[in-house]
Amino acid sequence: NNLETLCLDGSGEIFLLFDKLLNFLASLSIRDFKQIVFITNASLLNKNRLEKLCILSKKTGINYLFNLSIDGITKETYEATRISGNFEKTIENLLLTQQYFPVLVTFTLKPTNIKDKDGIIPFFNSLGIGEESILIGRDLFTPDYVQYTKHTC
Repeated sequence: NNLETLCLDGSGEIFLLFDKLLNFLASLSIRDFKQIVFITNASLLNKNRLEKLCILSKKTGINYLFNLSIDGITKETYEATRISGNFEKTIENLLLTQQYFPVLVTFTLKPTNIKDKDGIIPFFNSLGIGEESILIGRDLFTPDYVQYTKHTC
């Protein structure tokens, strides 16, 4: 009780069990958490789900924040990094999520997307994501490249 923030990441994709997640969120109140952070790849988001989450956030008084993991700024690099991912759908979901909730972006540098590194901040800025809301890191298998850490959750 009376905790500041709960971060939900699902160790994969938090929205796989959406109905169960809704039931859990509905059981909470501002006495439990002031904020919930959803760490997601945005692939399972849509307008209907975001509207339901918005209603729950207002009902419970808990602020929701979305940390979207997006690992490519072009179709080529995104889909090479996130196998079975759909770049266009992910960007559409990012833009849609921004209409309802504050959004942070996490970009993990990997061998498949390292060529994007100089364009990351300008790309997300063009989508309305401020530099302070972009976290750029690297995975354990990527050599030491420039590591940006502009925002922390």
